[in-house]
Amino acid sequence: MITKLRILIAFIGICLSFTMSSLAQSSVIKGYVLNAADSTPVSGAHLIVNGTIRATSGLSDGFFSFTVKRNEKNINISHISFASKRVFIVKDSLLNVYLTPATYELGTFEISSLPYRNIIADKKLYVIDFDFYDNQLLAISLNNRRLRESQLILISENGDTAKATNINNPEYLYKDCFGNHHLIEEKTASQIFQDSLRLLLLYPNNKDIFLNSFASIEGYYNGRFLLRIDRFDNQVIDFYLVDENSQAIFKLTTIADEAGLERLSDKGRLQSMEGYSEHDARFEEMCFYNKKPVLSISENGYIFIFNTVENSIEKYDYHGNFYFQKEIDFAQRPGWEETILYDEKNGTYFTAFSKGGITTIYELYIDEGKLGKSMKIPNLQYVQKLKINNGKAYFLYNDPSNYEYKQLFETPLVFR
Repeated sequence: MITKLRILIAFIGICLSFTMSSLAQSSVIKGYVLNAADSTPVSGAHLIVNGTIRATSGLSDGFFSFTVKRNEKNINISHISFASKRVFIVKDSLLNVYLTPATYELGTFEISSLPYRNIIADKKLYVIDFDFYDNQLLAISLNNRRLRESQLILISENGDTAKATNINNPEYLYKDCFGNHHLIEEKTASQIFQDSLRLLLLYPNNKDIFLNSFASIEGYYNGRFLLRIDRFDNQVIDFYLVDENSQAIFKLTTIADEAGLERLSDKGRLQSMEGYSEHDARFEEMCFYNKKPVLSISENGYIFIFNTVENSIEKYDYHGNFYFQKEIDFAQRPGWEETILYDEKNGTYFTAFSKGGITTIYELYIDEGKLGKSMKIPNLQYVQKLKINNGKAYFLYNDPSNYEYKQLFETPLVFR
């Protein structure tokens, strides 16, 4: 196992280069976040420097500790129950930050949607995949479902084609842990760039070698990789942190489905008269195993693992520190689409359910493990590749009246 991980990291080190910031001129800031009303500790406050969460105040005493560079002068402290505060960084001293309780009360909000919009209504295209790229939409499109002439196109918010390039045998778009976009074709993986005039496909690699290199990587932050290793037909999942420079390996957590392992250990119960055959294995795979989804989200230096074996959300950071485990129940509800949707622009989370082909989006309060209000995507059945960005839901949809084309739609998420 260790050898496999070292080979993976060595390969990444050969293929990719990284810029590491120097810590030579840095210092450690320590202190406490306290309630200005009664001087009691405030837990869960985010300490933000240059737009990045550097620390969160501790659960019991409000303590925080993090490293700043010489040119970083201010900290923004934010908490849902207190007014935000900006303070000057005072090096080499203990910093007490007093937050004033917020005087407003949160009302009851509902998420609803304005009418959806076909972004490319004036273009007869069959879109097979899309993603967000430099405040625009990057899409793979065919002329129609049967004609395989294909393009990689960059679309502005108003639906205009900004740039396009012809491609061959496209399959899907892939975004790696460093935020780079790649076009996956039948045999090749290429990184996507744009200059002032066109879209470019650079650094072509063998598709299988490229995907195998990234197969286990779930996230990357500040010189550390989050790796996921699935074992025993996904009944055991290990998460590791691997330091890019030292190649030191730390086990973050292991999730094991004990019931699944017990079933896996006794294949005799299903074997036919000829013994345990490939048909028995296929039947077992389809009908007997309950491979529960385990999802991870890596954002702003924090790791959230959606552990549906124990029905919980677990939070860690890239130093391996454990923050909490919150109980969840939405993964057991009928129609859950086994996906977590992250709005990178707004830092908000969502999940989705489907019933009768109609998709319902729910707010997800990730630090509480609870669902909020919901909205349905109106009048459209079986939408595909649902994604959320900057307060809007985007998806692909086949109009039954014109099935030769698959169009790209958006609908705003509006709080009322």
